[in-house]
Amino acid sequence: MAAHSKLVFSKLLSDTDINKRLAVPSAIQCSLPPFNGGHALIFQYLHGTRFWPILYSIRTEGYSKPVFSGRLWRNFVIYNNLNVGDRFTLYQVQVKDGSSYYRADVGREIDFLGINAMAYGSG
Repeated sequence: MAAHSKLVFSKLLSDTDINKRLAVPSAIQCSLPPFNGGHALIFQYLHGTRFWPILYSIRTEGYSKPVFSGRLWRNFVIYNNLNVGDRFTLYQVQVKDGSSYYRADVGREIDFLGINAMAYGSG
């Protein structure tokens, strides 16, 4: 079945993103699974041939500040050897049968003959 990918967000990773939590843009919350009255949930995204669980949460008071965090995020960072300056990109993939899933790509900035480019890997 054919699938259609929609960009959810893309971000160059900072030191905090790598070592603690990935700050998620507030504007894209409607593109991620709903909290249904809660403040945290675990969902999965495909990277390469593997589905990764991720803890997605918001603050319970004040500004919501959505993040991917905890051991699940750190496992992904460590397994994929992510570094500051790498790019994390999340897509929502709509399948022809009406179902959907999330897919992540990670890329590294490389210098190719004096030109900056991104090298993408899928795990």
